[in-house]
Amino acid sequence: MRGWRLYLFGGGWVIYDLHGGTTSLFVNMAGVGAELLLGAGLLWVRRAGHWGALVKALAAVLLLHGGWYLGSSVHEGYGDGSTLYRLWGVARLGLSLPVFVACTLGAFFLARQVVGRYFGVFASASGVEFLKQAAAPFLAAGMLHAALTFGEYRWHTSHDETYLAIMESENQKLEKHLDTDATLSAAEKSRILEERRPFAYGTWLVLAMCASLAAGAVSARRDERGPAALHWRDVAEKGAWTLAALAGMILLKG
Repeated sequence: MRGWRLYLFGGGWVIYDLHGGTTSLFVNMAGVGAELLLGAGLLWVRRAGHWGALVKALAAVLLLHGGWYLGSSVHEGYGDGSTLYRLWGVARLGLSLPVFVACTLGAFFLARQVVGRYFGVFASASGVEFLKQAAAPFLAAGMLHAALTFGEYRWHTSHDETYLAIMESENQKLEKHLDTDATLSAAEKSRILEERRPFAYGTWLVLAMCASLAAGAVSARRDERGPAALHWRDVAEKGAWTLAALAGMILLKG
């Protein structure tokens, strides 16, 4: 290892002397791998009461963010997933699409469990008031994290050339390469970029998870008994609808 840098909200990077091979792949994906393993480990923590619920919620957030980063980076070729992007090519859809479905379903059941557990807090509210009460904590936490991430990027990571190079997607690299190619016209450059532009995986996954969070909260709200036991039939049904919607978006993009 020749150098490293960690950030509070923007991840970080490690420079190492490994070229190809399984070891290089594991090192490249160590960050997202650690996040997913930590989230999975916290799911097994046995603790009752509010602390137990907090640990489970933290595990779910780690798994959802880790899943989003894994799917997005592998699909678009940046960060931890850049090596798999180059190795797998189109076959990367075999990973990114299942991750899309898993994150969407995970967001639904996370919201359902959280709202169901604290149903008494929301029981007296109705309509818009319920949505305000249920969404306010998520929005406040999200806005705080976004502000801290933006601030760190503005004053630190945006000046880190190594970080910027690692987080640059394959499409952004192609755009830079085309900008330096004087043999192509502007129309030809635009055509090449449009043909090779990947499906906006990260953006659509964020939107899908937000919709699932809202659907899960409303689902728990309608069931006055709180969240029912998790049945595989429910998972399969919602997974099928998610796959159908995702396939539709990809077809429309094509």
